[in-house]
Amino acid sequence: MVWAQHYSTVFQADYMTLSRWITLNTDGALFHSSSIGSAGGLLCDHEGSWLLGFNKHLGISSIMEVEFWGIIEGLRLV
Repeated sequence: MVWAQHYSTVFQADYMTLSRWITLNTDGALFHSSSIGSAGGLLCDHEGSWLLGFNKHLGISSIMEVEFWGIIEGLRLV
């Protein structure tokens, strides 16, 4: 099994004060021989505490698709 190169994307959304933000970390993986992909990530609060995690099975995909789907699904949850 060959895993995709790891990319970590951080988005910060400010709310009422500057000390309250959410971090989104995403990653995608692709099984090279069959091109079956999946994406996932997690959301953490301003103190680094885990809020929730997610994953999505994507079926036949490219490496760019699995990375973008991780970001898109994460932004839907924010």
